[in-house]
Amino acid sequence: MLSRILFSTAVVVAAAETPSLILLQQIVERRVLKDDITGIGRNAPLSEAGYQLVASAKSDEETSIFIARVAAAEARTISDTGSLAGLVPYYSGALGVQSLDSLKKELRASSWVGEGLGRQAPLNEDGYQSVAGLQDEAQMMAFSRRILDSNGKRSQDESQMKGLMPWFDGKNAVQSFEKLQSELLSATWAEPRVKNEVVFAEQEKPVEVQALKEDPVEEEVVETTLATTLATTLATTLATTLATTLATTLATTLATTLATTLATTLPPVEEEVELLVGAKSEVEPDEGEKKVAKDADGEKNASEKKESKEHLEECCNLGKLTCIETLWMRDD
Repeated sequence: MLSRILFSTAVVVAAAETPSLILLQQIVERRVLKDDITGIGRNAPLSEAGYQLVASAKSDEETSIFIARVAAAEARTISDTGSLAGLVPYYSGALGVQSLDSLKKELRASSWVGEGLGRQAPLNEDGYQSVAGLQDEAQMMAFSRRILDSNGKRSQDESQMKGLMPWFDGKNAVQSFEKLQSELLSATWAEPRVKNEVVFAEQEKPVEVQALKEDPVEEEVVETTLATTLATTLATTLATTLATTLATTLATTLATTLATTLATTLPPVEEEVELLVGAKSEVEPDEGEKKVAKDADGEKNASEKKESKEHLEECCNLGKLTCIETLWMRDD
């Protein structure tokens, strides 16, 4: 019977990935339900296809077992079976069928779901040894995720992280907290979780609203809309324009202020007065030059008079009457 259930589970998983196998899935499900559903909640894979297989059985008992397994896989415990019984019909198919993702979110938010030791043990050697004593992979996985979280990292490859656990969870070996932390932080599949400023903002939140980082969650895809693009472009253009205008205005103001200050502060420059001398203007001679010139003129006049007198006397000696007529002109 168990082999038939496992076979049907494999077919359901394949059918979820290949649409052509949907008909085969329905046939196998009807055959399983017709024979026996005992153990389906304990053996169905912890996946969406496994949940849908359990829900198709419409068994509150098997669904309750499946839900307890989902909680244990996240290092959680069911602390109130009555509250679990009230939740089961909404997932077993009796009152409704939902999804594995919805089930996980509801378990994480329920007050009647407790935390296992891997979620509570201190991150030191004593805490590691107490978790390793459980020999439970899920508890050691939760403990290891907390180590990564405390160092701002997370696992980006669950299969490789699970491959590391048997060497620390007590099943195959028990080592030390220091060794486990070193292996986790140096692993190639451990990446930074978020930027530093986001980590600080997350730490400032109240404890009740902080995200449970030790649970692997899907990244939210940020959609870029036309309105966002236009708003970003407008903001960038406006900032550039304002910066350019401010720089130009500041440069003009500084240049004007500097020119005004220099013109006001510096002493006035005296203009050199040019003496324009006319082409025909003469320099008035001094007294000495005047006296020399006067003596030269007197000598010239005396010489001229002497020559005139001698000329007249010569004319008279020659007996020319005209000379007599001009004697009156002599200057005695």
